[in-house]
Amino acid sequence: MESAKLSSKSQITVPRKVRQELRIGKGDRIAFEATNDGRFIICKAAPTHKSDGAARRRLGGNVPQVPDYAEAIIRVVREDDLRIRTDQ
Repeated sequence: MESAKLSSKSQITVPRKVRQELRIGKGDRIAFEATNDGRFIICKAAPTHKSDGAARRRLGGNVPQVPDYAEAIIRVVREDDLRIRTDQ
């Protein structure tokens, strides 16, 4: 079992063997999942992507609530596709 020491700033250095097994490196995020017996499972977290605002600009600033977001993007893509096809 690998272990790490908590620093005065509440930070740890993830042991090399663990980093290699998780295939993580500098800048990667780690997810901690609590188990029912008081332990934690650690794994490489899914990458998070920050928005550059492209969707908001594309939708004219009118970004719908999250559940409708995908439908709005699909609608805009379909409208663009139709416009491109009819312009040719």
